[in-house]
Amino acid sequence: MYVQPLRSAEPSIIPRDRLLAFITDIFHNFGAIHLQHRKLLDRLHAIQREEHPVINSVTAAIFDAALNWRDEYMEYITNSSVFYLFWFCSNALAIQTQTALT
Repeated sequence: MYVQPLRSAEPSIIPRDRLLAFITDIFHNFGAIHLQHRKLLDRLHAIQREEHPVINSVTAAIFDAALNWRDEYMEYITNSSVFYLFWFCSNALAIQTQTALT
């Protein structure tokens, strides 16, 4: 959601020579999170195939995902707060600059 726009932004929001390090620092485990989402999607598709046309419950799949995602999301949340702080400060600075110019 954020990585591709950061990579393709023109002009770059973050200097190109620091972009890879920034993405690695902030989104370092997004691959692990994506894998967890993929596993849940595969499990939901399996339930759909097995129980079609009436699906009795997806509770077990959702509960299992919630239990297994904890570590990845705790790690992500810790680092993403740095990203949001950076984003907020950057936008505040841009607003101040625009206000000063007008």
